[in-house]
Amino acid sequence: MDDKTPADETRWWRYIKGLIDSRDLTNHAFTQAIGVSASNVKVWRDMGAQPSVEIVHKVAAFFGRPVTEVMVQAEYLTWDDLNAVEPPPPAVRDLPNDDLVDTLVAAATELKRRLNADGWTAAAATIAKVEPETDAKTSTRARRRASGRG
Repeated sequence: MDDKTPADETRWWRYIKGLIDSRDLTNHAFTQAIGVSASNVKVWRDMGAQPSVEIVHKVAAFFGRPVTEVMVQAEYLTWDDLNAVEPPPPAVRDLPNDDLVDTLVAAATELKRRLNADGWTAAAATIAKVEPETDAKTSTRARRRASGRG
């Protein structure tokens, strides 16, 4: 069992874990797909090691992500180095399921708030019908624990 908390995880490992989760891959399937050993994943996760530039390129190609994005996540560059105003948001298709649910719940909550503020109460009531019965702050991690997956 992994005793690391999200605060202990490196930016690179959180990024890789999110990409792996977004495709419902196992670590083994991921390592096979990009041609690295399981020990690579272990040192990224457990020791905070940085990938080689070659691996960064393989990850970008496999997941269809911009190389610059992967370089920033591997901490070879910053967005400032690239003169970017802000990093691009992740593509919806690349969000892990937990993050996607959280994003959709937050968006529905904000839309309902705006519709109510603008007098669109009927539309807001329709959104309330499809919204989960939890508030936007309810962690998907709690839902995962309840389902036995976390």
